[in-house]
Amino acid sequence: MREEGDARELVHRIQNMRRSAGFEISDHINLWIAGSDELSDIVEKHFTYFKEETLAENISFGDAPVGCYIENHDLDGKKTTVAVRKV
Repeated sequence: MREEGDARELVHRIQNMRRSAGFEISDHINLWIAGSDELSDIVEKHFTYFKEETLAENISFGDAPVGCYIENHDLDGKKTTVAVRKV
């Protein structure tokens, strides 16, 4: 249940990032997530949920390319860097 809570919280933060980046609600994005193996496992287990809720065309793990909107987050001690870019 904790994993599901972390997944929901990360999706919420990504939605806030979309707004901060000035994206429209219907804009599709590419998403990059860099963080712990535990966080990567959570995203992989809930991959479809992440794609549907954030309108992500692609989700990649690791550092984002130049030109993305980037924020650092702490999810219950799990530090992560999240980047979004409009498709």
